[in-house]
Amino acid sequence: MFKIEFFSLLKEIREATGQQRKQQLQSLLKLIQEHPQEYNEIEQQGLITEEVISLIDEAKSLEEENKPQNNNNEDFDKIKQAYSQWLQEYQQSGGVTTQNMAKIVEELVQFYAPQRFEVINQMLNIKDSDEFEKFKLHIKNRLRAYYAEKIEEYMSSSNYTSLSFLKKYKKNKQLRKLLTAINNYEFNPKSIAEVLQ
Repeated sequence: MFKIEFFSLLKEIREATGQQRKQQLQSLLKLIQEHPQEYNEIEQQGLITEEVISLIDEAKSLEEENKPQNNNNEDFDKIKQAYSQWLQEYQQSGGVTTQNMAKIVEELVQFYAPQRFEVINQMLNIKDSDEFEKFKLHIKNRLRAYYAEKIEEYMSSSNYTSLSFLKKYKKNKQLRKLLTAINNYEFNPKSIAEVLQ
């Protein structure tokens, strides 16, 4: 049954174009993922040609292309929702920062800064209204505090306290440089992680 479905799908893919071809490639990948044992059997029988392998690779790359787009849409929806809530608080308070506004920003930073900073970074590069610029500034200030807290945690950790005098001197120079960058709203998570090792 799998073999018939597999090869008839391959035939359809060869004849299809455009969106139909993409959908059939996704169906092919799904079929293989749902029946790995049956796929291995036809592979061992030598029925998987170079053409089939390239079609499977094409299907995998299509899947990869679609993943970040969906994640980005979810991320930006989350940020839009947070901004909408922040803006509502901002307007109700007459431009004065409230605890709710701080909480909204805190949740965004805690969610994105550790592993997915590029999402926040993209958002910080968007130019919009004065209110949005104030929202971004609020996030930048919280990011500054977030990374300063990380540096403080590092300096009380054994990774830092166990360093020899010379290594600690070099590390302090790196930390000062890092703090200066953070103070200027220059956030580079990769270099921050390297310094805080």
